[in-house]
Amino acid sequence: MCKVKSVEYQALRLMIDTIQSAVDAGDLERAQDTVFTKFVKEFKTFSRNIDESMGSHPETFFIDLFSTAFNMVAKRSLKDKEMY
Repeated sequence: MCKVKSVEYQALRLMIDTIQSAVDAGDLERAQDTVFTKFVKEFKTFSRNIDESMGSHPETFFIDLFSTAFNMVAKRSLKDKEMY
């Protein structure tokens, strides 16, 4: 038996983990391109075999969502970053 997680769950978990590790490292502003590239690469790795009939959001949805979330966190104060 194994636990199967949805694409949405995996993508959101990847977003959280990637942004959180960048915040913890303190390099949000300096390494934006690196963090974004890392997310896209890891997301494409697990999403390339998605069955289209499962009704998942398209890749661009998750990439745009990550970009928006990253920008929101990167432009906030340290106190706000902890909250988000």
